Amino acid sequence: MKAIAIISGVIYLSVIIAATIIAYNSFQPAIKKLQEAGIAQQMEKAMRSIDEKIAAVAGEANGSRRLMTISIQSGKLTVNGSEDTVYWEMISNSQIISPRTGRKIGNIYFGSQLDTKAYEAVYRGIPAYVMENEHLTVFIRKIGNRTSHSQYNTSGIFLNALQKETAGWLDGELSINIDDTNPDNAGKGYTALEETGSSLPYATAIAYLNSTQGSHYIYLTLESGADFLQVRVE
Repeated sequence: MKAIAIISGVIYLSVIIAATIIAYNSFQPAIKKLQEAGIAQQMEKAMRSIDEKIAAVAGEANGSRRLMTISIQSGKLTVNGSEDTVYWEMISNSQIISPRTGRKIGNIYFGSQLDTKAYEAVYRGIPAYVMENEHLTVFIRKIGNRTSHSQYNTSGIFLNALQKETAGWLDGELSINIDDTNPDNAGKGYTALEETGSSLPYATAIAYLNSTQGSHYIYLTLESGADFLQVRVE
């Protein structure tokens, strides 16, 4: 009877240990997500503190300075002098925040996959809007403005795109067909960037086209991490 009791105890103990390991493995992704969410919240507070100190020094006499200590448990902190930004990035497999989304609080932007820029430039002597991410640099022709429309054809919206990995230019034509009522895809309108700046989840160029057949909006969107351009017509 004693031997049976000992064997029973060993079996019971092994089941408990196995169940504990299984439970830990099952909850490990959730634990990892909570840990990384805590790190992100800590860094958000640290960035607010940095922003407050920068604002305080900016309002003081020339040569003023502040000393502060930041604990970085994970990720990388970068100071970009050319863009006047302090950037913290952490690679995470947990979905702490939805991809390509963000929220802005004062001067601080907190988000995921913020690797897109949108700005104005000149492409081969032509005024252009530029959308750029890790893979592509897309040039969109600058046409008219919201108060002064210009005549154009949809085939003239897209100028070119640079594929960064291969350093190759697309050098093709993007033809956008509106509908059967406007076979020429021509009219009056303008192009514009939905938002300008850096560290964006995505960039969108808007093309408005008004013709005798009606008016349409064309949206050309480049998302962070994407190696293709999305086109939507409304």
